[in-house]
Amino acid sequence: MIAVTAVSSIGVFILFFWLFGVAKVGTGILTTTRDAINILRDKDLDDLDREKKLQRASLQLGGTFVSISVRSALALATSFLPIWLVSLSGQVTIEDVLVYLLRWDVIVIVTLVVIVIYVISTRVLSSR
Repeated sequence: MIAVTAVSSIGVFILFFWLFGVAKVGTGILTTTRDAINILRDKDLDDLDREKKLQRASLQLGGTFVSISVRSALALATSFLPIWLVSLSGQVTIEDVLVYLLRWDVIVIVTLVVIVIYVISTRVLSSR
């Protein structure tokens, strides 16, 4: 029951990570960073304009960092819901599930499975 609870917790985390749009918001970082690099390379801008645009980009990056942090924390918090519910039934303890989830072999296997699923899903979606 520990493994089933752990897998359901991981599934809830992935689901809410996707529902909260963490990865989508993360792609905004790349766009903002690319724009900032282009601002630095733009020889037509004077120093004052360059500084203003870079400050704006910096604020956008800071806001995006906060957004990703809050969304990730919410996804992590929701992943504890299955663990808590199963522990209320007395079938497992929260500590047993967390110890299981923190084992290095579980972390490596889950990471590899998630990467494979992500790669397959992006290839399928991009081929449409």
